[in-house]
Amino acid sequence: MDRVVNLNKRMIEYQREAVMGTVLGPILKYCTFEMERNLALALLKAWVPRRKAFRLGNRLVLFSVFDVALMTGLAAVGP
Repeated sequence: MDRVVNLNKRMIEYQREAVMGTVLGPILKYCTFEMERNLALALLKAWVPRRKAFRLGNRLVLFSVFDVALMTGLAAVGP
């Protein structure tokens, strides 16, 4: 992922436009993001697969695709 992000940074405008018109266009939106390891581990432990939710305290909390996109910086919808 880091290599793709670095390549995106080095491209000049006409190269980006050429890639945008292909099936590889969505990779131009990739960016780096930091994830807190302890938070990720806690969320993995709290996952309830049968309910497709996280158990936080006494509640089940659902995350939508848009919530995940907001937290990770990844696209929620594609072209």
